[in-house]
Amino acid sequence: MSLRGDVFGFDTAIGVRRYLLEKKLASRAGAGKLPGIVGANIYDVEFALLQEADYPDLGYQACQNASTDPVKEGNVGAGIGATVGKLSGLKFASKGGCGSSAVQLPNDIIVGALVVTNAVGNIYGSDGGTIAGVRRLEGGFREFEEIMIDYLRDTSARNTTIGVVATNVDLSHEQLIKVAQLAHDGLAMSIRPVHMSTDGDTLFAASTGKISGMRGRERVVDIIGYTGARCIASAVVRSVKAARTLSNVPGLNAS
Repeated sequence: MSLRGDVFGFDTAIGVRRYLLEKKLASRAGAGKLPGIVGANIYDVEFALLQEADYPDLGYQACQNASTDPVKEGNVGAGIGATVGKLSGLKFASKGGCGSSAVQLPNDIIVGALVVTNAVGNIYGSDGGTIAGVRRLEGGFREFEEIMIDYLRDTSARNTTIGVVATNVDLSHEQLIKVAQLAHDGLAMSIRPVHMSTDGDTLFAASTGKISGMRGRERVVDIIGYTGARCIASAVVRSVKAARTLSNVPGLNAS
């Protein structure tokens, strides 16, 4: 998820592939060993220096820099070019970013989320109030109900909020799909409107498989999916709170 520049960012997978092959982190399939790679990009070419970016190298560096340290948030990785509240165009948008959240449940179950918030809609805090989005020139924010006509007129907005929900419980492929589906509720908790035709919202689900013996227990999937949704919502809020101003798009983080 360290991708910048829409389709140009897909080249990042080349660097990820090289790293996985070097570390022998690939599964045998067919005639050889194939690394499993999935990814998603945000549309932020307004901020990306496409002619200077070496995306395969960025992907390789991202793998090298992976650690157990706390996740950096705000203007990092794909969060650098993320914006929110583009219902009236980029001129009135606020800065989005990268955010994370994790929860430990009983029986040592851990659920976490990492999100890059690049949404057409406004961002809402835990109290239901707007914290970032379509800015009024006199201060404050405009809601979708007020600016539907503006939304019809503007055709430039392209948005994609991307993220991943992860757990240490060993889940099947089908169960992880269900977790990803449930996790989308977290976007609805924190972004309004969400899942619009101008959005390309994509969430992945993954498992480290450290806790086994729960694959047949569907209610565990429900708990993980629900918790994942809450983590997604929290990560979205954290992403904009940590975001700094960039190219005249104001962020909430003044530090």
